[in-house]
Amino acid sequence: MNVIIVLSLFLGLWALSGMLVLVRFSRAWYTTVLALLVALLASERFFALLSHPDMEALTLEATSGDWVGLASVSVALVMVLVLYQRHPWLGKIERSLQESEERFNEVLAMASHGLGLVSDGRWLRINAAGAQMLGGEASGEFVGRSVYDFIHPNHRASVARSLKQVTEDREGTAWFEEKLLSIDGDVIDVELRAVPIQYEDQGVALVSFRDLSDLRWMERRLWMLEAAIRQVNEAILLLEPQSSDDDGRRILYANDAFHRMTGRSIEDTIGHPIHEMADSDINDAALHAVRQAFAQEEAAEVDLLLKHDDETAYWARCSVTPIFDADERLVFWVWLQRDITAEKQRHAEGQAKAALLEEAQDAIYVQSLEGYLLYWNRGAERLYGWSDEQLAGRKIDEVLFREDDSLPARAFQRTMRQGRWNGELRPLDCNGEEIVVESRWTLVHGNDGTPNAVLVVNTDVTEKKKLEKQLLRSQRLESIGTLASGIAHDLNNVLNPISMASGLLKQEHTDEASQDLLDTITQSAQRGADIIRQVLTFARGAEGERKVIQPKYVIKDVERLIRETFPRTIRIRTSIAQDLNPIEADVTQLEQVLMNLSVNARDAMTDGGFLSISAENVELTKDEARVRLGAEPGPYVAITISDTGRGIPANVQDNIFEPFFTTKQPTKGTGLGLSTVHSIVTSHEGYIDVESEEGNGATFTVLFPQAEVEEDVVEDPGDQPLPEGRGELILLIDDEKDILVVTRAMLVKHGYEVVTARSGEEALQLVRMHGQDVRAIITDMVMPKMGGLQLIREVRRIDHTLPILASSGNMSHEVLRDLVKAGVRTFLPKPYTTRRLLMALERLLDGSTNGLPEDASDASPPRPIVTESPSTS
Repeated sequence: MNVIIVLSLFLGLWALSGMLVLVRFSRAWYTTVLALLVALLASERFFALLSHPDMEALTLEATSGDWVGLASVSVALVMVLVLYQRHPWLGKIERSLQESEERFNEVLAMASHGLGLVSDGRWLRINAAGAQMLGGEASGEFVGRSVYDFIHPNHRASVARSLKQVTEDREGTAWFEEKLLSIDGDVIDVELRAVPIQYEDQGVALVSFRDLSDLRWMERRLWMLEAAIRQVNEAILLLEPQSSDDDGRRILYANDAFHRMTGRSIEDTIGHPIHEMADSDINDAALHAVRQAFAQEEAAEVDLLLKHDDETAYWARCSVTPIFDADERLVFWVWLQRDITAEKQRHAEGQAKAALLEEAQDAIYVQSLEGYLLYWNRGAERLYGWSDEQLAGRKIDEVLFREDDSLPARAFQRTMRQGRWNGELRPLDCNGEEIVVESRWTLVHGNDGTPNAVLVVNTDVTEKKKLEKQLLRSQRLESIGTLASGIAHDLNNVLNPISMASGLLKQEHTDEASQDLLDTITQSAQRGADIIRQVLTFARGAEGERKVIQPKYVIKDVERLIRETFPRTIRIRTSIAQDLNPIEADVTQLEQVLMNLSVNARDAMTDGGFLSISAENVELTKDEARVRLGAEPGPYVAITISDTGRGIPANVQDNIFEPFFTTKQPTKGTGLGLSTVHSIVTSHEGYIDVESEEGNGATFTVLFPQAEVEEDVVEDPGDQPLPEGRGELILLIDDEKDILVVTRAMLVKHGYEVVTARSGEEALQLVRMHGQDVRAIITDMVMPKMGGLQLIREVRRIDHTLPILASSGNMSHEVLRDLVKAGVRTFLPKPYTTRRLLMALERLLDGSTNGLPEDASDASPPRPIVTESPSTS
């Protein structure tokens, strides 16, 4: 029974569905009736089976009689399906639907702009172009997502209303411009269109969206181009591409400058032939060139004599240019027109005078009262580098002078009032370089006596001014040197008693507080002496103290100084080799080298950076020595100072060591820093290298030869006992009373007998008076009347073996040579400390620094007798 019921149910539903298909898609009445009958038969038999009261009887009936009914139903259903499959109209409908679906898919795929189906505010479908526009990689990632996720928040409400009207209210097409958001959040200007369509038995909106970014950019570009054309001073016309007559093309567009220039109204311009503006008899050759350009579709430039609206004539320089589209089709002509009447007049007037002025060596030019150039001779072209064609139509002051230079304007006003002006000007050449000229301005009058131009004659005095400036600098430097010498002598005389007195006081006051205070006084006096010596080195190149020193002490002193004085934005790093070898150098001059290079590095790092100082032992090879003029291979100490500043331009690196050369402002530098460094390093038989790239800092490497003797600065002389005298008679000579008093007291305290003299004449009397009892002389070199050198020569006539110690706060290399020739081997710079004087005097009395060389004329200058650590006073 169950099988029969199931089969009846299945066949009944099958028949019913077949009926529905025929009823929906068939227009033949008989197929519809047949489907209804089969459905009724199947349903009647089915319900009869279900409503039978006796289950056993049902089974017997089914097995005996209802198989025929079921078979007939099946046959009817098969017939219905055959009719459905063979009905031509139904197949046509199905094929049409399939083709429509395929065409719809092709439209979506081929559309260059975004297309999509929207239902209930969500994407049903979207094409590849739309997905790409919204920043996606595939169309599928948008299906099911809300449309409003891709609408700018300010526009979501209006878009929602528009889509509702289309999808729900079916109110036709919606069109609007909105801002979409891509997946990455980029804003896109688009044009949206939405139309209602039926898709899969539901009403949806077909939405197209087109990117307007390029269109907006083109619109803005066209707007800017049109605004620019309206504002330019040149007349611009657009002409039709072809014309029926032979003389020209009709005018399609004219800018405002054309109407201003010609006085023509728009009505008298637009649609009129271009040749109407020019008289064909006067401009025959020029118009022929224009016609030929039109015929050959080529550009041309001509000068035409044209007429204003009031019939007055003017000269115009006209150019005509064809404009082609992407397919190389001529679309229109551009006509540019510039009034050159004044230029023609200037040219005509200038030609009459040019022959007289072309051969002049001076720069000669004529300018109108309005400031425009009328004439420009060859001398002016040679001096400034501008040709008269380049300056045509330009105001001469705007080309030759800076905007903030008011002197040319004052010269012009003076010329207009008094008829002439003479003075010095600083114009610029074509490269922007300043030139110094002696300028003479003369007012030029026309035939009617009215002024109409200014004649300017300029003589180049640039090199002359440079030489004068260098001479003034040299004279000023010489004056500074002379002044510095006098000041140095006086200051050293002031500092010397302080240094001596502090030494005496240290022996009397041995408590720690007094010792510290006296050490401070001594160090301050020594520092003052070093500064004086540095000034002398800078101003006059005075010979410094050469001794074997350990450069790491000097580097550490300089490091401490710059850490205290440089801006905190500059970070300082040092790297000194532990086994750094000694060098023979002047401590003060080495400090000056390091300080000058450090200050240069500081000035190059206005925004902060790193200043690095390093020192190491290097071996200069033959190949490396060959690239340095006069260099010898061997062991050197390399001190490197590098910065992270703005660097040195390549075009000035060859000049940085030249005197007075500087890239700083006049108030920021003199150009003597690096030249002084170079001079000091060279005098020490060393070398200096520089590596720099603009924007990437600079590195200066200074090479000093390693000392050939062992370093003797390891011990602090302050730890050694002071030498003591044994009653020797010392003649002390100085014109400064304070120095005599303090020095005499110090020498007496340490076991010497002392007689003093305040002049050379008095000293000679004491030498004659005491004779052989005088064991040594200590004399100042700068005294009134008889100076120290003359005194020594006189003493040598009396006793050529008497030991002499010369002392001064200012001593030139030449004077030192004279001292050598006079038999002096010991020189002690002022101010000196008690220790230095006592040690020098001890060596002098022992004879270790006395005696004449074999050839005094070739002797080197005497060097200080005491070698000390740079940190010891």
